[in-house]
Amino acid sequence: KRARLAGSQPPLASVGLRQRLRAWLGLAFPMGILFFRCGAMFSDSFVVAEAQVAPFLLASLVMLLVGKLHWDGRLTVPEGPRQQLLGFSSYRREIWYLLCLVAMLLVCVRLSGFFHQCREEIPQCRPSLFLSPLASLRNTRAKNLFYLLCVALLAGLVYAVRSWLRHYGNLNSSGPLVLFVRWGFPLVVLCIACYWAVASSADDSLGKLQELVQVAVVAFPWAVYGLASVGLLLLLCNPMTVFAKDT
Repeated sequence: KRARLAGSQPPLASVGLRQRLRAWLGLAFPMGILFFRCGAMFSDSFVVAEAQVAPFLLASLVMLLVGKLHWDGRLTVPEGPRQQLLGFSSYRREIWYLLCLVAMLLVCVRLSGFFHQCREEIPQCRPSLFLSPLASLRNTRAKNLFYLLCVALLAGLVYAVRSWLRHYGNLNSSGPLVLFVRWGFPLVVLCIACYWAVASSADDSLGKLQELVQVAVVAFPWAVYGLASVGLLLLLCNPMTVFAKDT
């Protein structure tokens, strides 16, 4: 009887193979969407309708992921005694965090439609007003207002990232990556703000500084690219981790 029970159990190799097949089947549909997205770049009709197709594919992939998590029971708290349910309070909070992040992602996907750029293949198209350069604005007050708003949003984004990293203890070191986060991000914001200011200024209002402006228009983007490249190299060489104290 023991021999029969031992023989009826599947071997470990077949169990591992089944788990691998399930994992590959779970990734088949998302990878299929990614392959379709990459392969459709060679189609002229897709290039024309890319602004509608790409957000639709991204939203479909997100909704599919949420549906799969709900189908697997990872978005619901299991039933049980009250003492056991108290231990799932943090689990329920993480579920709400995940759903809020998914909702914010879908809202950002919908808002991305306001920042569309016209292609040469679409003659009857008007580009978004948000993508027009500041130099195209004739009203000086509106130009200054848009410039200050863009710089404030960029500085607020950097401040939010630094505050988030400081809250989780990522800035408690003197390493090169931490120093880059402390000083590199503000330098990037400063270079971008200076480039916007120089590029949006009128050509006739600068006078003798025209040659200096031409140099600045080229130098500030290269400075931003250089700082971003240094940050990526530091991140690849030494990824930032959370510093925790032993209790």
